[in-house]
Amino acid sequence: MGSVKLEDIAVRVVAEVCSVYPERNEALINAGILALSKATSKHHGYGLVVDKPGWHVRDISQEHGIISWNGENGAGSVEETFKVGDKILLYVPNSGITAGAHPL
Repeated sequence: MGSVKLEDIAVRVVAEVCSVYPERNEALINAGILALSKATSKHHGYGLVVDKPGWHVRDISQEHGIISWNGENGAGSVEETFKVGDKILLYVPNSGITAGAHPL
């Protein structure tokens, strides 16, 4: 939510790309509220994709999320960035639900 630097975030979520939608420049992942959080960051939506600058989780349902481009310098191409079956790592804006639902 902006209170720590990205490199200081301890909780991350692994999600899988389930579908890619070139016409919308979006991808569907298998992580939603139950894996991420209902909380958002004004800069990063429901989460940032680690090592994919400009991509974030724009929208979520209970079990799925939508990855979209939020970069300011032109649009990234979803087809060039994500493939169905890719495992991606996400920073979450608030780890309360994530840590509570997925204890070590």
